[in-house]
This record gives sequence, structure tokens and C-alpha cells, in this order.
Amino acid sequence: MSVYNTYVTDSLIRRQVYIERLKTGKSTAYAPVSVAIRKSLLKGLAKYGAEKISDLNKFQLASLIKQIDKDVKRAEGDFIKDLLLWLRDYSFREAKNHTELLNRAIDAPNQEPPKESRVWAVVKDTYIAALGLTVGDYLKEQSELQRRNVSKLIRQAYTQAWTTTQLRLEILGRVSRNFKDGLVSRAQRAIRTSISTVIQHAASLSRFRTIADRFIEFGAGYEWVSILDSKTSRQCRGLDGQRFQYGEGPLPPIHPNCRSHVVPFFRDGVSFLRGLTRKTSSGVISSSVNYYEWLKTQSKAFQNDVLGPTRAKIFRSGKISASEFARLDLDKKFKPITLDELERKRPELFDD
Repeated sequence: MSVYNTYVTDSLIRRQVYIERLKTGKSTAYAPVSVAIRKSLLKGLAKYGAEKISDLNKFQLASLIKQIDKDVKRAEGDFIKDLLLWLRDYSFREAKNHTELLNRAIDAPNQEPPKESRVWAVVKDTYIAALGLTVGDYLKEQSELQRRNVSKLIRQAYTQAWTTTQLRLEILGRVSRNFKDGLVSRAQRAIRTSISTVIQHAASLSRFRTIADRFIEFGAGYEWVSILDSKTSRQCRGLDGQRFQYGEGPLPPIHPNCRSHVVPFFRDGVSFLRGLTRKTSSGVISSSVNYYEWLKTQSKAFQNDVLGPTRAKIFRSGKISASEFARLDLDKKFKPITLDELERKRPELFDD
């Protein structure tokens, strides 16, 4: 038998709203790299004064690419270093916040938060569930990808005899499109996803470390909580409401840009000092309602948009419950299954 604490659950749901805002604000951290790409490109093009990229000889082309790559690599190195320093501080703040929250909720002697070095060791050395990479390796991989994209585009411009103006527009973007169509803007969007993913990883692992180090005697496990809207991924829709023992289940982020989080439940008999509702895009509902039960209450058009027409038709058919649909939609590794796989498992669901 296990129990929830409404004070903890509601506090963590509100905390996730703060974290989503934090992700948005922190996405500007990549701005200096974008500036470095712009400055280095314009400086390099001005140096040779060619009308077309193909007017450069092979040595000049190699020199241009090398210099831009060097400038961008330096800026990206600073970006990663600063982000990791910030992430270390954020991870400890999240562990400290979680400790204070549980101290306010549980009727027991107050605990100190885990040491900052211990929290950071777990966050930086544990592979991100969605990627199989550590935080540092993931950020490095993404940065190297953006540098390769710049070099590749310059070589493409050379091969196709673009003018320097064409290359500048392809990298920096067009004023008429608010510079959102250039390589720099695409890089910013990609890195924004990376930043969001590592922040969610840090939040999950720092809370896990807090429970494991300070409150494990009270914890019975945790429950997966997904955001209730149309953007929620299939994986997170299926995991919503599932319970796991500490160390035995997945932790967010389970995919890049994952917004899901977890809330603890406690051993039966734990005494509390304080304290079930969940916020959705359409109001407030019981915290016992999972994603697919909530989806049952939405319009046919919304269900079609979220699930796709075929799955939505099965979902509405009455042949399968919301809970069973959630279990069938993911395999044992929490990966979405195809319609063909679903039909092999449950052919009767496809009978008209």
C-alpha cells in the first residue's frame, strides 16, 4: 500500500511550470555563438572580396572554412562551459528545493540536501535516457553538428557557384522572413531543444538523488506525469500515470524536448505535516486521471489530431479502455508501436 501527498504533488506540478519558463529563458544562451557565426562569415567574405564563392581558389576556400570553424568552435566552447557551470548550480538548487519541499511535508526530522558535488556527479555522469549520452557529450555533439552544417553549406555554395550574397542569406536568413529561414536560426532552434533536454535531465536526476540520499525510507516510488495537451508525445502519453520503483523505471527526458516529470508516492504509514488536482489546458481535473482518460473527454477533432485518424477511431470504438490503450501503444522498452504491430497484437480492434 502506498499514499500520495497532495501538497508535494501540487507543488511539483507548479514547479514544472517554472521549469518550462526557465527553459525558454535559458535558450538565449546560444546567442553569442550565433553572433560569432555572423561576424566570422562577414569578415571572411570581405577579406577575399569575391562576387561568387566559386571565384575563390581551393586554398582560399579551405582558409575561409577553417577560420569560420575556429571562431565558431571557440564561441561554442565558451557556451558549453558556461552552460555546464550554470547547470551544476541549477541541479543543486533543484535538489535543495526538493529537500525543503519534503521537509515541509513529512513529519520527521529535517534533512539536509545532498552535497552539491554528489548531485552534479549524478547529473553529469548519468546518460540522458532519450539519447544514451552524458550532458557534456550531448552538448558537444550538437555543437559539432552545427559547425559541420556551416562548413557543408559553404562547400555547397562553392560547388553550385552561389554569389556571396546568396551564401550570406542562406546562413544568416532574410529580413523579409525575420531571419528565421537561415542556418543560424535553425541552429538556434536545435540548440534550444538541447538546452531544454539537459535542464529536464538535471531536474529529474537531482530530485532522484535527493530521495535516494535523504528520504529513501519514506519513498515507495514515483509516478510519471505528462503534460495534458496536444503536443505530448506518444511515449509520454503512454507513460502518464505509470508507477515505478526508484532505480527500476525510466526518468524524463525520454525524448528530446521532453516536458514530463515525476512525483513521489510514499510508504503507507508515513506521517505528514501537510496535505488531488491536476492542471490541464482545459481546466482542473482529478489527479487520478491519466492522459488517455483525459483524452476521452476531448473532441473528436482533437483526438484525431493527437492520435491520427486510425488510432483515434480505435480509441473511440468502445472495444478498448483508456488504460489498456495506453499499455498497448508502447512496447516493453517504452517505444511507440506501429499500427501493423498493434493489429498483430489485437486484430479485433481493426474490425469494422
